[in-house]
Amino acid sequence: MILVHKDVNAKAVSILSDISHIEHADLSSENELIKRLRGKRVLVVRSKPRVGRKVFESCSGLRLVVRLGVGLDNIDTDAAKEFGVKVVNTPGATTESVAEHTLGLALSLLRNIPHAHISVRGKRWERKRFQGSELHGKTWGILGFGRIGRRLADLLRVFGTDVLVYDPYVSGTGPFTRFSDLHAFLRASDIVSVHVPLTSETRGMLSKSELECFNGYLINTSRGGVVDESALYDALSSGSLAGAALDVFEAEPPVDSPLFGLENIIFTPHLGGSTKEGQDRAVRHAADLIAKELDP
Repeated sequence: MILVHKDVNAKAVSILSDISHIEHADLSSENELIKRLRGKRVLVVRSKPRVGRKVFESCSGLRLVVRLGVGLDNIDTDAAKEFGVKVVNTPGATTESVAEHTLGLALSLLRNIPHAHISVRGKRWERKRFQGSELHGKTWGILGFGRIGRRLADLLRVFGTDVLVYDPYVSGTGPFTRFSDLHAFLRASDIVSVHVPLTSETRGMLSKSELECFNGYLINTSRGGVVDESALYDALSSGSLAGAALDVFEAEPPVDSPLFGLENIIFTPHLGGSTKEGQDRAVRHAADLIAKELDP
């Protein structure tokens, strides 16, 4: 009744199996996904696999696609709507996880923590080389002010950080300064973190002209396609950008990226929402959604 991609962990499968029969499989290829979906009413995935038009065309019994986490860019939502398939995600479940990871990346950048760790493991003691900067007193620009951006703003108050916000689609007031011009927002920020979904409008949102306006630290925990990686490489290698931290990439996993050769950037493998607590919340939310869909 429920088909679950292999990336969904065993505990989640156990919780979902209390609702209905579960098939837990590798759905990496479209043909395998279609084959296994026949006779199933529910599909549960994370950021993979790609669920495209052909899947919806071929699987008439499918009624619900659940994306564990934030973002629906791996699902053709237009095709789903056309074929009467409901698509849902669990956006609030990993808000805390992603906000904390973003903050952790910033502190790692400012204090050179990953490189200093490698240095000490190599039996070197390079205190002068790894002198860092404080977060206190910096100006942090939040690009995208939804659940994650708002939670991050709350966390930043403790550090005495000035918060700027750019998001033309979200209203509200608070202890932050709003900007209506993206370039002005970038010029005014010491640190910028990205928290927007990947859409046709946001793809390449931070490219050459935008990065030329900014000389601080860039952190992306949203989607890789929002930042032009070629333009980012140029800005980092020329020194016009102080540093960057990427949790997400245009292609995942990245292969032989020129960014790997730079010293002023750090990486994590799309870990923003990957906490035990966040995944537990996501699965329980998903279980509630599926139970309602399967309720006779």
